[in-house]
Amino acid sequence: MEENVIIIGKKPMSRYIITLQTLMAKRVPEIIVKARGNAIVKAINLAEFAKRVHNINYELKVKTEEFTDEATSRKRFVSAVEILIKAK
Repeated sequence: MEENVIIIGKKPMSRYIITLQTLMAKRVPEIIVKARGNAIVKAINLAEFAKRVHNINYELKVKTEEFTDEATSRKRFVSAVEILIKAK
């Protein structure tokens, strides 16, 4: 996994904020935040935190991912976001 990628899941929001702060302290030029489904809200909140606290803008890409559910063998579609946070 790349060092500059944060994948949002079920952990508390504070863990992702700490990870973001650590990457910003390392002066990483671009941070990518990825999330799917219900975790999208956390990803957007993290990007808004970066915007509010560090005065950094971000780019948001919205997409739909398709995969096959192994239990039912049906195709499923899940919304996903990829947020690019660029340091100034």
